[in-house]
Parts: sequence; structure tokens; C-alpha cells
Amino acid sequence: MTLHKVPENSFLIPLRFFETRGGRTYFVYRCTRCSQEEKETVKDKCSVTRGLTRSCGCLEKDTRKLNLAKGAGFQFKKRKGN
Repeated sequence: MTLHKVPENSFLIPLRFFETRGGRTYFVYRCTRCSQEEKETVKDKCSVTRGLTRSCGCLEKDTRKLNLAKGAGFQFKKRKGN
């Protein structure tokens, strides 16, 4: 069941209409990237269809962990004279 078009690079599947608030339409989505099937999230339809929101938040969490792991050996050096 597709309620509206979702970009191909999105992990969200629209389940049902949630509400309209402040001129924005919100839907309930299920994230296919997560292994938690019971987890549903409410997102703005416009953000999802434009590709600004791609997951329930799990993608951002994993990307942050990956970036922190890449910079684990990096240390800031103080400038001389400051």
C-alpha cells in the first residue's frame, strides 16, 4: 500500500495518515533499515518526498558512529603563541 511517492533512496514506507498541523501533513512510516518491525515513526510528508528525511533516525546514528570511529586517532594541537 503506497499512500504517496517516496524516493528510491528512502528507507521509509508510508503506513497511514496521522494529522495535518500548521499546513503540514504528517504520516506514520515504518523504517525498512531497522530490524525493529514494531517501530513506527511520524514524519512530515514533504520532508520525506523531497528526500530530506530518509530513515527514522537510525541512519544518522550509524553515520555519526562511523565518523567518530574515523576520527578516533585525531588530536587537536594547540597553536604556538596563543
